[in-house]
Amino acid sequence: MGKFDKILICSDLDGTLRNSNALISDENIKAINYFKENGGLFTLCTGRNHQYAEDLKKEGLEVNTVLVTLNGAAIYDPSKGKLVYENFMDKTRLNDIKNFVCQNSDFLSEITIHSDIPYKDFSDLPNGSNLYKIVFKTKSSDYTHMVKEKLKNIFGDENYFITTSWPEGIEILDKKSTKGECVKIIRNQIHKDLKKIICVGDYENDISMLLEADISYAVENAIPEVKKAADYVTVSNDKHAVARIIEETEQKL
Repeated sequence: MGKFDKILICSDLDGTLRNSNALISDENIKAINYFKENGGLFTLCTGRNHQYAEDLKKEGLEVNTVLVTLNGAAIYDPSKGKLVYENFMDKTRLNDIKNFVCQNSDFLSEITIHSDIPYKDFSDLPNGSNLYKIVFKTKSSDYTHMVKEKLKNIFGDENYFITTSWPEGIEILDKKSTKGECVKIIRNQIHKDLKKIICVGDYENDISMLLEADISYAVENAIPEVKKAADYVTVSNDKHAVARIIEETEQKL
């Protein structure tokens, strides 16, 4: 038995665990290892895909439970080497999305399509493929709100979830592809004996998991909406926020 038994920490990656130089500090890695060695479960809730778990190992970080990927469109179990949950987008309006990209090309610099079958663009979509999400990168953060509102006006019905994940990044997913929905699945289906779930994030796409947490934190560099949604505001990502949360969690035991 360890002091952190049945406690799960779910952390966002970029802007939260990573600092402004896109690095995971030694202080954070040391604290996470200490947390795991004493019974805690640590994972990431990230917009990246599940293959990124292997890249993290090169940086000295390993999760010790399932990994929430693609902003909540999938859950990956590193111990089994497979996805244990997937949720795909409704493809019925894919042509409309393609037309939206063409009509708003002046504001967009890059489109990334995440599918279960790799392909380059809308025209290459293979038969039988499924979509996890589509990421729109704007040419400037000045355009992000406007593009997002256009997307919401056209596609923001009951079938889609549209969110921002960094100043120039907009994502469109299925309505149930959220970090919060995955935290709920972890609690109800994967780790039913958890005593406490702690979540920490910095951007709009993190709000859903903060609302599902028993204790939620926003990093100091988070946007105002995230700070409002969180129970606490901790130090910034440049001051080893996850290490600070682990320290405070130990003090409260």
